[in-house]
Amino acid sequence: MAQLTSSAATLGSRLFMNVAYAIDYLKEKDRPLTFDSIVAYLSLDHSDDLRQLRGALRRALLEDPRVLYSRDGLAGKGSFEFRSKYGVRSQEQLLALLQKQSTAVGILVKDLKDGWPGAPAAIESLAAQGAVLVVRNKKDNAPKKVWLDDASLRHPVDEAFRGMWDAVKLPANGEEVREKLEAAGLKPTTAKKVVQVVAPRERKRKAARGGRQTNTHMIGILRDYSHKRK
Repeated sequence: MAQLTSSAATLGSRLFMNVAYAIDYLKEKDRPLTFDSIVAYLSLDHSDDLRQLRGALRRALLEDPRVLYSRDGLAGKGSFEFRSKYGVRSQEQLLALLQKQSTAVGILVKDLKDGWPGAPAAIESLAAQGAVLVVRNKKDNAPKKVWLDDASLRHPVDEAFRGMWDAVKLPANGEEVREKLEAAGLKPTTAKKVVQVVAPRERKRKAARGGRQTNTHMIGILRDYSHKRK
């Protein structure tokens, strides 16, 4: 029993390792491959000792969401292909994907590279055309995030205005910002709010009434007919 458990654990460990290698291989090749090609790369020959591992590997690749399988692919031999997050492999597909975005979050270039190694070069080309906006890494200036751009919205700016704009110096720190605002007669948002203390109003006591009177507003209008009672 212990030997069977050890054998199953060994198979599971080897399977996990070979699935990772197989997916990396599919990602590197960036094209559909047959299962035999994958097995040959992993050096899993067709000996009886490895038959169980090959069968488990095939089932694992078929069930892996990162792998796209086509039964009719490669002339009916069946093909395995890496499935990237967005499935983009060309500039046209990238532009179509960006046009469908409903938010302004942008798309990470690393997610595009995962399945499309040529993504950075394609993004550089589109950026030069004014088709996309790019945020870059500070370390190597490589594209980090990409958005759709519209070249028709770009307008030439007079050089004199550019010079005036560049000549405007921003305050170096928060204290300088505060001083600039106060000098311009503006109130900084960091200014302390003065809380006005409102004294409670004193209530006037109403004078006590001598007795209850009704219809006092009709005095002098109504006539007294009590003497005519029978």
